[in-house]
Amino acid sequence: MKKLVSLVLIAAMVFCLTACGGKKDPEEGKSREGDKKATEAPTPTDEPTPTAEPTATPTPEPAVGIEEGPAYAIAAGDGCDFYSDLYTGEGTAFESDLDYLYITEEGYDDLARAVRSTNHKTYRAADELRSQVRTILESETNKFDTQWYKTSRVKVCRNDEELFAFTRTDESYLGALTYKSREGFLFDTKTGEPVTLGTLISDMDGFTNDIIVSIQSHPSAADFNENWKEVVREGIADGTVGYVATADGLEIWYNSGAFAPYSIGEICVSYNALEYASRFSGKYVKVYLASQINSRVKRTALNRDEAFINLIRELSAGLGKLSWSDTKEILDRNGIQYEGLDDREAEECEMQAYFKFYNAQDDYIYLFYWQDGPSLDSTQRLSQISVNLKGMENFMIICDMRYADEDGSKTYYEYVDCSFEDTGSRDGAYFDNIEDLLRALYITTPLYYSDVVLR
Repeated sequence: MKKLVSLVLIAAMVFCLTACGGKKDPEEGKSREGDKKATEAPTPTDEPTPTAEPTATPTPEPAVGIEEGPAYAIAAGDGCDFYSDLYTGEGTAFESDLDYLYITEEGYDDLARAVRSTNHKTYRAADELRSQVRTILESETNKFDTQWYKTSRVKVCRNDEELFAFTRTDESYLGALTYKSREGFLFDTKTGEPVTLGTLISDMDGFTNDIIVSIQSHPSAADFNENWKEVVREGIADGTVGYVATADGLEIWYNSGAFAPYSIGEICVSYNALEYASRFSGKYVKVYLASQINSRVKRTALNRDEAFINLIRELSAGLGKLSWSDTKEILDRNGIQYEGLDDREAEECEMQAYFKFYNAQDDYIYLFYWQDGPSLDSTQRLSQISVNLKGMENFMIICDMRYADEDGSKTYYEYVDCSFEDTGSRDGAYFDNIEDLLRALYITTPLYYSDVVLR
């Protein structure tokens, strides 16, 4: 009897399973985004070598482990001014203003040196232009009825553990037209090696067609040169097209005058990695489809004597305020051995009051004071801090500029960059805050320049 009941139960179970198997899951056959399809780029109808459109690619999970890249700082170079008695305008006849980019975090030696080389390249180009302008200024000063200038600005566009990318935009005016151009720089964050379009893109033909399709929708396309498509292809093929990595993919551009009237300006295309995922090589699909990197940069501990660095911070906060005796109290409290002249001794010698001392690494520090205007006690206040690193001709200058602008109070932080070994020159780079300057001094300097400026 029991056996018969068991057989009946088994038969009933089989029947139920069979019946359930006939039902289809209503979601079966749909992607994670329902009926949504990946955007496809239209194929140009007049292309002689058309390629397949990008296939719909399911959105993968964000790549694991993509983190933000190194801390960096952008400093404004002090540039160069030229004057002429025959210049009819106001101010200088010519001035230049260059940005310098510094990696200010340990552990990125190769990237730091790669970025250094771009600083050198920019300086050399600007120095050549300054030399040409100086010659004109000396021989044909009548040309300077308006001010001539050159500027160079840096913008970091992507910074993660895989890619470090920035652009440099140059603008110059030499008496005729204002010329503006942009150059992109893209590096492997770990190795400092340049990352080319050929490395990023696996389907170069498809990529080129995508760019042509995007450019031909430009509002001024009717005014392009007849051979503009050939120029676009050649620029991509030989690597002269402007490109840089962004949070969403790539930015591609052709500078003013490349294949259109100069008045139209730069022709720029945004290339979204999600939309064109099938064009990218496997490694960089994961990088680009990762969750967006937080723009906040990391701050790491400085690799020098922290007590001394805190002393520099305290002194810089007292610029324009600390008297000689105030500073003496700070130095005594920190156990600093020093020499120098106080206010009275300095007046007798017709000099500025000063302090001179060293830190634990034998870095040489100089503190200067200026007289605080007409006063009964002729008290001098801390006006400048200079730091020379042992064995290097790199140093920083922190100055109080209380009368430099309208509000009567301004401090600037200058890093004197002596790394331009092939020009025999040096340039000042101005930082917005003391922390960036300290990192450039104690982290960037050894990484960038120890191989070229050792005394």
